[in-house]
Amino acid sequence: MRRARHGRAVERRIGSLLTDHRVPLRPNASDVMPAAVRDAFCEAVPLTVAHPGDPVRRRIEGVRKVPDAHPADTPRLTGMCSGPQ
Repeated sequence: MRRARHGRAVERRIGSLLTDHRVPLRPNASDVMPAAVRDAFCEAVPLTVAHPGDPVRRRIEGVRKVPDAHPADTPRLTGMCSGPQ
């Protein structure tokens, strides 16, 4: 019972953070990336930080190859960086 109550409390907190207009949401580039690209990007960043001596170009090239492996009609969010909406 305690775990269920805690879970609901977490859900309420997350919900309030997403709907409270006093807390600005700060979108970033990964918000407009297709999911597979975002996942590859989010995996490459910590690896790059953890291994600063490794060539970065290979990681970038790996992330750039991901969209080619997915259909061109993969849904994505648009208009995110076009200014206020």
